[in-house]
Amino acid sequence: MAYTKTQWQDHVTTYNNRYTETENADGSINLTKVQGEVIQQGTPMSAENFNKLEAGVETAHETLDAHIVNTDVHITSDEKEAIEKNTTDLASHTGNSNIHLTSEQHVDLIDGTDTTLHFHSADRDRENHSGKQLSSTISDFAASVRTTVLTGLSTVTNAVIDATDTVISALGKFQKQITDHKSDYTLQVPYAGVTTGSANTYAITAPTITALSAGMAVSVKFNFDSTAASTLNWCGLGAKLIKKANGADVTNLKAAGIYTLRYDGTNFILQGEGASGNAAASDLLSGKTASVDAGEITGTMPNKVNAGIIITPGTIDQAIAQGYYDGAATDGKVLGDADLIPSNIRKDTNIFGVVGNKLEYGTGDKVPANRLGLGSLYLKPVMGSPVNQTYYRIAFVDETNDLIYVVAGGFFYKVRLSTGVVIGGYNEGLTNYESKTLYDNVNKVMYIIMNSSGTDYLARVVLSNMSGTYTTINGSYWVKEMYTDGTYLYLIVSYGQSLSWWKYNSAFTLVSSTNLGGVGAYNNCVMSKNSIYAYATRSGISTMRINMLTGGYDLILPNTVEYFDTTGDGYMISVYGIAPITVKKYSPGSNNVIWATTLPTAFTQGGPPTIFTIGSYLYVSSKGGCIVKMNASTGECVGINNYTSWNGVINAINGVTDIQVKTGSNVIYGILYQGSYLIFKLVESLDLSN
Repeated sequence: MAYTKTQWQDHVTTYNNRYTETENADGSINLTKVQGEVIQQGTPMSAENFNKLEAGVETAHETLDAHIVNTDVHITSDEKEAIEKNTTDLASHTGNSNIHLTSEQHVDLIDGTDTTLHFHSADRDRENHSGKQLSSTISDFAASVRTTVLTGLSTVTNAVIDATDTVISALGKFQKQITDHKSDYTLQVPYAGVTTGSANTYAITAPTITALSAGMAVSVKFNFDSTAASTLNWCGLGAKLIKKANGADVTNLKAAGIYTLRYDGTNFILQGEGASGNAAASDLLSGKTASVDAGEITGTMPNKVNAGIIITPGTIDQAIAQGYYDGAATDGKVLGDADLIPSNIRKDTNIFGVVGNKLEYGTGDKVPANRLGLGSLYLKPVMGSPVNQTYYRIAFVDETNDLIYVVAGGFFYKVRLSTGVVIGGYNEGLTNYESKTLYDNVNKVMYIIMNSSGTDYLARVVLSNMSGTYTTINGSYWVKEMYTDGTYLYLIVSYGQSLSWWKYNSAFTLVSSTNLGGVGAYNNCVMSKNSIYAYATRSGISTMRINMLTGGYDLILPNTVEYFDTTGDGYMISVYGIAPITVKKYSPGSNNVIWATTLPTAFTQGGPPTIFTIGSYLYVSSKGGCIVKMNASTGECVGINNYTSWNGVINAINGVTDIQVKTGSNVIYGILYQGSYLIFKLVESLDLSN
């Protein structure tokens, strides 16, 4: 083993000869070296380094001792003597002119003038090549040798060289091996040059062959790019398909490209096909390289792994950023939403493959005019109202104070108009059937007619604190209509088949009454808008006009009127019969019919209708769920809308229970049933023509 030298270094510090002095208890002194900063770390004087020196010296001695006793590497004294003798003989030979030609003799040998150095023609024996020869005979000899050698090389048929061969026969066999090898295209690959033919159909004529055999190879330069499966025809021996090693057709040969092909007995197989493919830089990950048909490419595709791309769905398509994603959520994701469920999506609306089943509008929604043809519709639930109440009716709308008053059964509610929240109520535990209400604008109280167990009750409720009192209507009288002048309350009541007029003071004391007489049940009685008159009708018999202040009646209409109402201009509108239903308009104070119109069959009554005018139009609404818009001057029906058709717009409408017009505006308030009762507000133009 070679000895490894250790490079020794001095240990150099800031202070070479500085010490600190420490006095001992016995009076002696200890000196401690102060090194300071180490400038150069010295080689440690360790047992390891010293032992290495000792081992190296020991090894050198052992090697030397072995060399001294090894006779194979030393000469003996006899050998030394022989070498010295040979050296002397060589020096003596070199200086002996008797055994060397002089320079003159060399010249004479060349020009042939010194016969002592040459045989002459008379002395030669050509046949036995003995004696002295002339230069002309030497050239003849060379030609003869050449002929003999070439003959031997050209006539060899067995190319296997063995120990009995002469030099000439061995050379001949060697020449045969070379010739055979050159024509064996299974052992070497000849270059055929540029192909002929067209794209996908190629041909070569060199090197010349007479047959194709498995294993034969050839290298060619193609003259056209290939565009599909391709063939090669070698020396007219037939077009053979060019295949890859896996048996697939080669379709991407490039013009001027040199390829090596080997015949497998059926097809030419592309050798060492190398890189192929049609990938572009944008198909390869950024920074990665590859070899394709077009050559070496470096990828440019952005790496989006762990990119954290967030796509929030919107109303327009959003392109996904180009790049590579490995499918993990850390790369990127499209945000989901737990609210993307059918019940949150309008019916038949498809959002990202989720088809909605929610009807278009519901509680708290505003329905645009073009969806209903009735203006904008606001739906507000009557919050906190008893769910077992079966009949709701609007008593009064106070938009100034954002209030609406509603009766339902034996309950009277004060409701916040903007929210539908009940903020006050009055109840005497009575049930109700088709309550009538009257607002006393002078005293700010509400009169309410309620019915319990077949008896009508009259309640008076102070709206400021929703406190009230009530009284029983005498006997089995039913209240048909009410009117107040701020001092007295006037009632039209029915008993059996007769009508009566009653006058009450604020203490519910009956001041006076009048029997209006008549035969037949008076099934309808309404107050004329903006007047002191009430109109009462007996089904199929007649209609009377009653002065609510005096109790007298002064007009009898001998018509078969079923239901009727009055408009703000004093006209009376009658609605009669079952479908088809007729609407008639009468002149004020007479039975003169101005026009009569038969309504579409879609209009159904379902109870007493509500009739009101807005501008030049008359609206007739029924509790059966229909509203008709008519020209008030001509009676022409210009629009109809079935509330029942709102079932495709508003969830589960079971019918509209009440409609009330706010005087002097184009605003209508109503109540409909939708699982619970809702207040609705119709505004804008009330255009039903849609």
